[in-house]
Amino acid sequence: MYLVASHEGRVRTQASADFRIARGWCAQPSDYLWIDVEAPTTEELAFLQTTFNLHPLAVEECDHAGVRPKIEQYPGHLYLVVHGMNHNPGAQALDTVEFKFFLMRGRLITIHNEPSSSIRHTQERLKRDPQFIAKGVDNILHSIVDAVVDHYFPVLQAMEDRLETHEAAIFTHPDQSILEDILALRRESLKLQRLMQPQLDILGALSSGRYAEVDPSDVAYFHDVYDHLLRINDRVHILREGLSGAMECYLSQNSNRTNDIMKTLTVAATMLLPVSVLTNLLGATYEHLPGKQNAIWWVLALSLASLVGTYYLLRRARWL
Repeated sequence: MYLVASHEGRVRTQASADFRIARGWCAQPSDYLWIDVEAPTTEELAFLQTTFNLHPLAVEECDHAGVRPKIEQYPGHLYLVVHGMNHNPGAQALDTVEFKFFLMRGRLITIHNEPSSSIRHTQERLKRDPQFIAKGVDNILHSIVDAVVDHYFPVLQAMEDRLETHEAAIFTHPDQSILEDILALRRESLKLQRLMQPQLDILGALSSGRYAEVDPSDVAYFHDVYDHLLRINDRVHILREGLSGAMECYLSQNSNRTNDIMKTLTVAATMLLPVSVLTNLLGATYEHLPGKQNAIWWVLALSLASLVGTYYLLRRARWL
């Protein structure tokens, strides 16, 4: 449990606290207090619920994964669920991290099940500038959410780079692996799109100024994060359109390739058809041919003549 508190200009930090230390801190007067809990136990959740009078429905969700992004107003506090991205270079699947926030006047509780670079970034900022918490715990919330949203950009950029690579390869050497990765990108972009809209609603609500837990002077900062998320949402839509276009191009290229193969086979069959008829006809009447000792040369000559004639006719018809 990570604790940081500010009282009358003095800032205290405890990077690793147990129940005894946390109870002591909560009992002491403080202007601002931030408690961060990673992989909370049932006892820790019960302690937070009792100490800060958190709503039991919200606390119950903190022990579960798969909670959709949302913002809910409960008596005395705001409850937020935000999804972030783990930027894992080389990974093909999107790895999401859930953050649960309890925002009160002068109090912020953050809960997450995995280590978070966004949380760590804010903790390092407090280490450099301890008085940052004295500006208000909603500034701590803004710092975390801003870092969470910023981590979407490299993930989205990597997806766009993959799409550009496939767009170039479609016209040079289209193969099955390109189609498989395009379909994987479509699934990933759909997952991103499903996360965008509810989180846009969350940031829009925080930047509306209607919540007492958010200081009016900090509304503009949340609106800035909302703009970043809106840009990401627009890029996701453009990415999905590009993926649809890439798939159409891939299918068109495959269709054209199949047509070329069928055209080649049809031309070859058409050119060999007269030869086949001629050899069958002469083979059936071989015993009655005059000068049958030289019949093989006649057959070869006539076959060659039919091939040349058929080729000439196909060229005239512009089939070749």
